Amino acid sequence: MNHFIPSLKIFLVVFGLLVWLFGCGQQSQNVRISGVFKDCSECKLIVGEPTEKGTVIIDTVYTNSEGAFKYETNVVSPKFITIQPSNSKEPIILLVNPKENLALSINYENNSLSYNVAGSIGSVLVRDLNTRLKKVVEEIDTLSNQFKRSRNHEKFDSIKTTIDERYNFIIGQHRDYTVNFIKANPFSLASILALNQQYSQNQYVLNKREDFALYQFIDSSLNILYPTNPLVKAFRVKVTNMAKQLNLYDKQQDMFNIGEYLPLPNLTLINGDEVTFRQVMGKYTLVDFWGTWCSNCENNNLLLKDIYEANFPKGFRIVQFAVDDNAEKVNTTVIADSIKWAIVADYKQWESPFLDELKINSIPSNYLIDRHGLIIDKNLTPNKLNELLNKLLVIKPAPIKILKPAVDSVKVDTIR
Repeated sequence: MNHFIPSLKIFLVVFGLLVWLFGCGQQSQNVRISGVFKDCSECKLIVGEPTEKGTVIIDTVYTNSEGAFKYETNVVSPKFITIQPSNSKEPIILLVNPKENLALSINYENNSLSYNVAGSIGSVLVRDLNTRLKKVVEEIDTLSNQFKRSRNHEKFDSIKTTIDERYNFIIGQHRDYTVNFIKANPFSLASILALNQQYSQNQYVLNKREDFALYQFIDSSLNILYPTNPLVKAFRVKVTNMAKQLNLYDKQQDMFNIGEYLPLPNLTLINGDEVTFRQVMGKYTLVDFWGTWCSNCENNNLLLKDIYEANFPKGFRIVQFAVDDNAEKVNTTVIADSIKWAIVADYKQWESPFLDELKINSIPSNYLIDRHGLIIDKNLTPNKLNELLNKLLVIKPAPIKILKPAVDSVKVDTIR
């Protein structure tokens, strides 16, 4: 991606100057949409606006006896508008700019919606993007059905290889198309749509980790032109959160692995007592890293209390390291939250040698270890921890002792 960064910097400087010169006088401008819905007289069209919480219905339009309709709205800066025929499950997505006059022709046949749009560059980009994705999804569905039909075929292995090769080809080809689309349209909100396209509910076109640079690229580009645009602002928040999550994930990968032994250093409890790790360990011990300033840690502690109370009699323990530099705040929190497990602190926060020794770079983090210090699992949520403990700490019933009769003092007559 380095080849387009220098030209981007120059472009951003120029556009920054334009925004400074002309941004203050920005006013709402009408957008006019006129269209024809083929063979659909007096049909209902639902107009909506996508938001973070879903599409909000903003108006309703009806076609006349010839299927024609008109709609007009004020637009301050680029935004998405959806127009959805009442008999269709899928909407038409338009990307409108102030002063645009759109011409829309809609066709609905065999439960399939198709359309053409003119007069709006953004809307044409969105149409091309979504039309191509729709064709790819249809081909994936065809391959999936072919796979299911071929399961009992004598040449299934050969058929599967062919299907896999075709699937990987079309997925790779569409990824390349999407990346090139984004690079070619860095100043269009259509690229936000491209970044978030999905083949299915759980399968995205792009990989957030591998393609994160593209998210940053579009975020930087759009914020130069549209710093107050609600969609652009929401996208910036999303990219910022993604960066935090990826950074946290990277840090957590540096931790000890499951199956390794955790170092067991000597500890100083917050009451000043010096103890060995083994003195506060149980059959299974959650070694947790927490801070009074960490809201997620606080929520976890509330859930851990019930888990601790339920499993303490079975041999479960918690040793919690306070990643803090304020002794008074730690003690106050422990008392206020009625924390009963062992709390360890040296009040050096991120300078604590314990964090380096136990490979901790972020919180909340944790290890679940057995009585020997072997790591069973790590970074468990309270719910996952509870599920795992229910399997590990099953109390087996005591074996039933069968008492033998005391025959030593009894004479038994032998029948001859």
